[in-house]
Amino acid sequence: MSSPTITYQQAIQYSNLALKRGDKILARHWARLAASTNPESEEAWLLMAATACPQATVGYLKRALEVNPESQRARKGMAS
Repeated sequence: MSSPTITYQQAIQYSNLALKRGDKILARHWARLAASTNPESEEAWLLMAATACPQATVGYLKRALEVNPESQRARKGMAS
């Protein structure tokens, strides 16, 4: 029995929904899937940062800035 294929966009949506519900573990699961599906996605790395421990957050924000050097959201995260 095969599992259904989840698209990048669905993984982002599920991650955002889980984050809004306060379920960081599930949000991280979906963010990780989105990042592995599309490693050039700023949104996936921002979600990884939002669900990570403080020490790991900086690395994910740096990755988001590598993908999009103009990212205001990543810059704001780095400043806080």
